[in-house]
Amino acid sequence: MFKKTCGVATLSSDVLDMWVRLVGRSCSCQNAPRLPLCCSSCPSASSVKTRARRCEAAGSLKATDRKTMSDESSEEFEDDHNKLGEYEGGRNETGERHGLGKALLPNGDIYQGYYENGKRHGSGTYRFRNGARYVGDYFQNKKHGQGTFYYPDGSKYEGSWIEDQREGRGVYTYPNGDIYDGEWLQHLRHGQGTYLYKDTGAKYKGTWENGNMNSAGEYIYTNHRYQGIFIKNTPQGPGKYVFDIGCEQHGEYRKPDQDQPEETISSDGGPKWSPEYITSLTSDSLPAKENEGGQQ
Repeated sequence: MFKKTCGVATLSSDVLDMWVRLVGRSCSCQNAPRLPLCCSSCPSASSVKTRARRCEAAGSLKATDRKTMSDESSEEFEDDHNKLGEYEGGRNETGERHGLGKALLPNGDIYQGYYENGKRHGSGTYRFRNGARYVGDYFQNKKHGQGTFYYPDGSKYEGSWIEDQREGRGVYTYPNGDIYDGEWLQHLRHGQGTYLYKDTGAKYKGTWENGNMNSAGEYIYTNHRYQGIFIKNTPQGPGKYVFDIGCEQHGEYRKPDQDQPEETISSDGGPKWSPEYITSLTSDSLPAKENEGGQQ
């Protein structure tokens, strides 16, 4: 709260308007009766201008921040006709491939690892003719368990597999260097996870559904964070920006309205940030300490 009296000079109307435009609140400070309740004492004009400009400049997720996820990948499936081609290794009583062996398949793929009754079963390495490679567990001819898939485009997935699908916990490194670390369901990001953008250092931490940011989440920048609800990768509804200068800007992302003035509509046609008020930091806004795996 601001003190009842101030030792600084009366703030000019343009500085006051800067704050009022941002948050629309006033305080009881005698020298600045319309100043928002944000700091522990009345700030100087330069401090107000600096904070207002920083909040105003960062107070919305621009279209470039919500860029398309890097989802380029090459899905390859092993040749299941493993009774054909060349094979060296163990066999069972009926002549089926069994135990440790190496197979050169008719399509040029190579599998080296364990078999059980004619099927890939256990640990093994499958090399595709296009340069892709899987190293990990198999169950009845399918990738199942823990394994790493190296894709021809340079991307890599390391984690859990269920019946040839990325499912469970895993880390995917994309061709452009972006990294997703979290939960998967049927090849898609689904559950809790963190997506790190290599080019900006920004990251999203929160809930995913069918490959998209959905439900509660946090978008983290170098010097501020946004906390709120995301729907199909886009922030919508109430939320807040948490700044490293020690304050929070509360507001709401609102969908474009045909009746809105043109200057209030987001340039990319998406929801526009509408600030409401500013407060000091709350305990739930303090960043939690991350463990070695990068997850909270």
